[in-house]
Amino acid sequence: MNAVLRYIMIPLCLLILADRGLGLCLDHLYRRNCCNYNEGGLNEYLSGTAPGTLIIGSSRAIHMIIPDSLGKSSRILGQQQKNLYYHHAVLSILNDENKLPEKQLILNIELTDLFMERKQRLLQQVQSLSFFYHRNQTVQQYIDQIDRYEHFKHLSYLYRHNSNGLLLLTNPLQEICPGSGEKGYMPLYPGPLDSLRIYSGLAQDSLTYNFREINPGFLKCIREIRNICLKNNIELVLLNGPYLQPYAQMKIHAKTMSSLLKKAGINYIDFVGEPDPSLMKRELWYDHVHLNHEGAKLYSQKLRDRLKKSAAKNRGIVNQR
Repeated sequence: MNAVLRYIMIPLCLLILADRGLGLCLDHLYRRNCCNYNEGGLNEYLSGTAPGTLIIGSSRAIHMIIPDSLGKSSRILGQQQKNLYYHHAVLSILNDENKLPEKQLILNIELTDLFMERKQRLLQQVQSLSFFYHRNQTVQQYIDQIDRYEHFKHLSYLYRHNSNGLLLLTNPLQEICPGSGEKGYMPLYPGPLDSLRIYSGLAQDSLTYNFREINPGFLKCIREIRNICLKNNIELVLLNGPYLQPYAQMKIHAKTMSSLLKKAGINYIDFVGEPDPSLMKRELWYDHVHLNHEGAKLYSQKLRDRLKKSAAKNRGIVNQR
């Protein structure tokens, strides 16, 4: 019996030691990584000084908003193909690390954030923040909703790096370190294939927005973000950026989102429900959802103007009270 027990325990102990050892090694590499992979952009931000205005969003923030257009103390903290739950988790991490913006947070949200059909995808996006699973309650709460076994999986030190540990090991050796652009902005320059991308994207996305059920977690998440901002005396602005040719269903969803946020008393700028005709020229677009650099210049100016109008309107409401 003792021999059988030893036969089981020795390999198990070696496995646990290997998991802990390799996991701690990857933790060290993760913290040092400031390149634009494996949340290196977040590490780079955390290592610097908090800006006056922070723009958080996905590729439609990274490629479409030029921070200096909104003020010299502005920057973007974005991640490709990440949406509302991920952004909430990032803000919670910034709050823990005392790295929230000094004055204003502009949060770029998407219409798809509103619906139950996308909830599982929103939850899975938070998995890229698994490093913070035992360090941040918001990250843990979202990941635990993915399935009932996530808590047990995260007992492994290696698991929290998912399949990205190899990049942490190999990219530094190969001196691969993509940057995150000037203040987080990464321009998309006009090119000969833009028209083809636009045509193809419009054809493929025609059925994307046929959603039915609103996710009650949407407003819960927004309110928690607002509470973080209120406690830190930060102005919160939610933003829904423009599309080249919004579908009829998108416009309906935009009205639904605008109504919900208005009732909740959230400051919201909507370029879908209230489009700007000057942004609807095809030569300004890289594809059907991303403006090119020339379009980003114009959009950033239009956004700055709407921010000023919104601030003036809010001051008027406060004065009336």
